[in-house]
Amino acid sequence: MHPAAVHPLLYRLGTAEAGPAELLDHSSVAEAVDRSVADAEGRLDTDPLTRLVLGLLGELDTGPDTLTSRPWLAGLALWDTDREPCRADELMLPDAVLAPLLAPDAPLGVLADELARRYPRAGAHRGSGCLTRSPCWSTSSPPRPTTSWPTRSSGGTPPRSRRPGWSPCATWTWWTTTPGRPRCACSPPNPVYRPALRAPGGYTAWWLARHVRLAGHRPRYWRLPSATGLAALFDVVPESVRASVADDGLLAAIGVRADPSVADTADAADLLARLGDPARSPDAGLTWAEYAELADAVLADRVDPAELDPPERLRAADGSVLDADRAVLLDRAWLAPALPPG
Repeated sequence: MHPAAVHPLLYRLGTAEAGPAELLDHSSVAEAVDRSVADAEGRLDTDPLTRLVLGLLGELDTGPDTLTSRPWLAGLALWDTDREPCRADELMLPDAVLAPLLAPDAPLGVLADELARRYPRAGAHRGSGCLTRSPCWSTSSPPRPTTSWPTRSSGGTPPRSRRPGWSPCATWTWWTTTPGRPRCACSPPNPVYRPALRAPGGYTAWWLARHVRLAGHRPRYWRLPSATGLAALFDVVPESVRASVADDGLLAAIGVRADPSVADTADAADLLARLGDPARSPDAGLTWAEYAELADAVLADRVDPAELDPPERLRAADGSVLDADRAVLLDRAWLAPALPPG
């Protein structure tokens, strides 16, 4: 309505005041967005709808809850770099930190440069569901990494079912500068991921502990700087890693060692190799603590001895390393004085 025509009587007749939020939440907009991809694939002009929705989002203070309160926004048809229509939640921004995580044939598209330039990230594209980072879903029964994307009923806003498997890569940026196993570097974690990383027994931390490489090794290969009691067996996590993740709590959450515990069979194999390494010199206290942890891990079913190759060398009571076929395991404490510690 023209400003000169505004009169109090109009409100009594039912005229509504509407700002960007009220216009965006009108039922006709949600209905148009829901069918926008089909319309675009049918060669109908959806650009006016795109301009309307992204323009309104640009005027709003869009935060993390924008998609939670308006989940239908994720279905907005947007153009990718090949001028193909896609749902907003099937696209990432051209400079998204998610991009380096994906293989060249990854199923996520990239938003057209023209749209990315025309509308600010802070509002429009983030509010409509375009990805700038790895999405984070919460579920009480996480799927295996090879299964399909979580469904909307599980609390996420996933792409359509034609998108293949997912993995909780969280804040880890992968690159392939050398052939073979990918290496990784960690970026300062976004706060949205911290609950997933710190959850006791959480799937995300479990996955990262087994698949992430810090300076070429699993997190359990390293120890925290504060874990000085492990120094004779484990090297401190490199400064290059700590410069990226200045939070020892998060490093510990994904497996960097803070104590002598043994988490799994791979952990046990690594520890046995270190105990049998003549180049290392743990004192008697650390040696016995680690042997005790190995025993506890077997009793707690975290380690299956049948899956381990018997070690060729062992650490003796006097700290020396000897061939396994020359070692004697004392099953009674009072037998210790009968044999030399070596």
